[in-house]
Amino acid sequence: MNIDVSDRLASSLIPFALVVVGLSLLLLLLVFRSVIVPLKASLGFLLSVAATFGAVVAVLCSSETGSRARSASPRPVRWSASCPSW
Repeated sequence: MNIDVSDRLASSLIPFALVVVGLSLLLLLLVFRSVIVPLKASLGFLLSVAATFGAVVAVLCSSETGSRARSASPRPVRWSASCPSW
């Protein structure tokens, strides 16, 4: 059984995001009894996720950091003490 983990995660990302946004929208609709607040919160969440993916792509594709990130032999990114913890 040869399952590529990244393909499986990529295929389940959209349904997971839809479930999270849908349930949070439903819960916020019940709590606030309004439509505008839950829609703004859901839109803010989706925009933050899109910005996060955009920042990752920008870092990996920029000329300065991209050359260090790409190598002949792909390997996992390791968190070390030299990385700032924000």
